[in-house]
Amino acid sequence: MKFQWASGLLLGTVAVDAFMPPEFSYESSDADRVDAAKEVSGRVRYQSPPADSELIPKTNSENATMNWQVECSSRFQGYECHYAIDDRADRYWQSNPHEDEPSWIVIDLRKEYHVPGLTMLPRLHEAAGQIGEHRISISRDKNTWTEVAYGTWGSNKSPKMSAFDPKPARYVKLLAESESLPDRTQNRTGQIAVVNLAVYAYNEGSFPPEQPSTGVWGPTIDLPIVPVSSAVDQHGDIILWSAWADDQFFASPGGKTLTTTMNRDGILTQSEIFETKHDMFCPGTSMDIDGNIVVSGGADSGRTSVYNGTAWVKGPSMKIPRGYHASTTLSDGRIFVIGGSWSGGDKVEKNAEVYYPGEDARWETRPGAKVEPMMTDDRLGAWRADNHGWLFGWKKASVFQAGPSVEMHWFDVDYRNGNGRPIGAIYNAGPRGNDKDSMSGSAVMYDATQGKILTFGGQRHYDGSYGSKNAYLITLGTEYQPPVVEVAGKGANGTDKGGMNYERVFHTSAILPDGKVFIAGGQSWGKPFHEGEIQFTPEMYDPETDTFTALSANNIKRVYHSISMLLPDATVLNGGGGLCGNCSANHYDAQIFSPPYLFTDGKRAIRPKIQRADAKVTVGQTITFTADSDIKSASLVRVGSTTHTVNTDQRRVPLAINPTGRHGYSATLPSDAGILLPGWYMLFAMNDQGVPSEASMVKVELASAPAYLLDAYAEDQGGKHPSFESLTEDEYECDEDDFKGIISVIVASSSKFWKAWKSVLISQA
Repeated sequence: MKFQWASGLLLGTVAVDAFMPPEFSYESSDADRVDAAKEVSGRVRYQSPPADSELIPKTNSENATMNWQVECSSRFQGYECHYAIDDRADRYWQSNPHEDEPSWIVIDLRKEYHVPGLTMLPRLHEAAGQIGEHRISISRDKNTWTEVAYGTWGSNKSPKMSAFDPKPARYVKLLAESESLPDRTQNRTGQIAVVNLAVYAYNEGSFPPEQPSTGVWGPTIDLPIVPVSSAVDQHGDIILWSAWADDQFFASPGGKTLTTTMNRDGILTQSEIFETKHDMFCPGTSMDIDGNIVVSGGADSGRTSVYNGTAWVKGPSMKIPRGYHASTTLSDGRIFVIGGSWSGGDKVEKNAEVYYPGEDARWETRPGAKVEPMMTDDRLGAWRADNHGWLFGWKKASVFQAGPSVEMHWFDVDYRNGNGRPIGAIYNAGPRGNDKDSMSGSAVMYDATQGKILTFGGQRHYDGSYGSKNAYLITLGTEYQPPVVEVAGKGANGTDKGGMNYERVFHTSAILPDGKVFIAGGQSWGKPFHEGEIQFTPEMYDPETDTFTALSANNIKRVYHSISMLLPDATVLNGGGGLCGNCSANHYDAQIFSPPYLFTDGKRAIRPKIQRADAKVTVGQTITFTADSDIKSASLVRVGSTTHTVNTDQRRVPLAINPTGRHGYSATLPSDAGILLPGWYMLFAMNDQGVPSEASMVKVELASAPAYLLDAYAEDQGGKHPSFESLTEDEYECDEDDFKGIISVIVASSSKFWKAWKSVLISQA
């Protein structure tokens, strides 16, 4: 029988099963928010305000000399500067700039405060006049200005906010470099309009000044989306994305993703990825053999999208729809995924499957690589218990699972059954010391040559339990053999208690070129979209001294749905959080942290420069590079891809360098592709003070083409259910058994999804 409604039915099944917190509205930032358009108090309902701060009153009834004053670059006739601060919704300031002249407005607060942020209300009912690219500066005397934020606000129907670290100031300047148009392009000669401006004051008195010896936080980067996922591409640019909307993931219609890309010069560009018909919220993300970024599942739980360095292209449909799953690259360039019951149904085991890249890319199931042994004892069952595994590709296409379950495991990806079919297998690798299940904790491979993994933080249940200080060192050796597990953080003499300085869950991390591990954000009690018990002080793990050291604090909450990524200039981008629609935990921003190694005696260090380096290298062969000065050490750091505290694509491979002439160096690369996975890396060179260069991008290739069995075992097509891709066509010829299979997938879906969409699906059927 023929079902022409299959497309609509399955779109609902695959795309909209993203969990929606019941206390939040379905409205996105593009909804007509009539109340918000009239709200001139300065408060922004659906973004996270600066921590420990309150809005500054604009007028003083007892002393008029303390009333705010403003001046502006220009004004259109009848739209005065002071309309931007008069707390009236019926009038606004509109600029009238000359060609190539930016628009700006300066607020005189009349006295000095520690200023941590501002809000701006545009004309929400009009597409024209919205500020896009902008810069925010503050001053104590109106002569010397300090930039505290920059970036691009999105063209949507929401008030705008910029939160930054508190600094003393009397004057605040908002400079508009462009008008943001509805199609996300920027008009640099357009007029801009502001209905209301408001400024925050920090409640806690002074904020600690910069201490370069413990790192420095840069200005806030305002973004047009809430960045929940990210990946560094082959050019060194960082791609950030949210979901189908810029501010929420639930109620997804499917079929698109909003992204923002920041290139190595810091320039932001916006895109709506619709070519692959994929809502890429909370997917698995890994690089394949060619260094392509492969994004699988997520909100559109059966889809695959591939970024090849220039464009997004549609990949093959997954065999098992999934989201919140784990993904890792194998030593031969394939990709292994497992888990992910959050999306695509939680009543069917989300056992492993393997992605085979190439012209005829495909997914193959591995039913013997079971997910059940690696599940935690989460109170919500499989829907959460198989989420965000800590996977590491290792030797001979093996995979090591370090957590978050306390029991660790090995996966034999290509183990064959008696018929010669690769079905995979799982072997127990023992407990992670005396740790507990550590949902939403982190694990990083900071020294792949020695098989060194650091795990830290997490909570017993995904939602609503206490974070942990626990940290462990795991040393891998031969594949499938139990690793060595030790408590991390016991100090050089081994007598300290061990663990981090702070309990953390929903924190993020990044491996640094020198092997240290940067850890930021999180909270001591974890609940999605809850912004209490925040850890504002980051810390850094030093494997040479086995210590965790506190770094410079910031004042922006980074918890659930936040990210950290090592950038090619050896800094760390830390941003995001929220994506919960009408909630107060949304963060349309990021900051860049400069680690202590970028400073000498309190000033910016003179950095070595890589003048030439091999663009492509082969596993087991030699890499060469030339610098402008003497180099003491070097490392390759695989570019990262992250979401929800997990970034196991990143790994560091230290290089034993040999001088080859004046400032020339070479190093022999590891001969095992399980250590040096194929794909794109950042080559860093460090001088004798440990100051790193900016990175050169290097592609690592295998010594020979992998023996993918393209003519491998073919499944009996007679009993095979149609793929999700085929079921979303307008028509599909299916028999009664196929139809029963379709319905079984729907019924097996998450109970929350079924309750929410039961009436819609039945009416469609």
